[in-house]
Amino acid sequence: MNRSTIFLPFAILALTAGCASSEGYPSLAMRDAERVSGTFSPTTEGDGTDQAPPPEIPADAALSTRIDGLLNAAKAAHTRFMDAAPRAQRLASAAGGIGSDSWASAQVALADLESQRSQAAIALSTLDEMHVEGVTTNTLPGVVTEARDTVISLIGEEDTLLSQLRAKVRG
Repeated sequence: MNRSTIFLPFAILALTAGCASSEGYPSLAMRDAERVSGTFSPTTEGDGTDQAPPPEIPADAALSTRIDGLLNAAKAAHTRFMDAAPRAQRLASAAGGIGSDSWASAQVALADLESQRSQAAIALSTLDEMHVEGVTTNTLPGVVTEARDTVISLIGEEDTLLSQLRAKVRG
């Protein structure tokens, strides 16, 4: 008989007997030090409800000029968009099946509108950058937010019209 064959049953018996005994092993029950006790009570100091709003940060002349330029560019693009919209609506309403001349004319009119929309979106992207920088550095002048909100509103109006026209051309 091999030595390992004789040794193996005794090794298993010794391990089983050692694991069955609770001597030397800590209990898994919760200890007194692990119990949470105490109470928390809300404080009225510094809870944020009585804080004054952050002070208005004025825009300097260079920033105001830059914002005015971006806002004017977005408004000019919006005006061009709205001027081209009636023609695009007529062409979209008259669009025939895919590949027809009327469908192609409607696609060109939609592309023209999207081009005008992208010009406003360029101004918005710059205003977004200025907004993020101002928020992260806590130096956001209110005029940046106002201009950004105005351009977002213009682009939202354009997006609504483009969605309607795309639906007509596809359908």
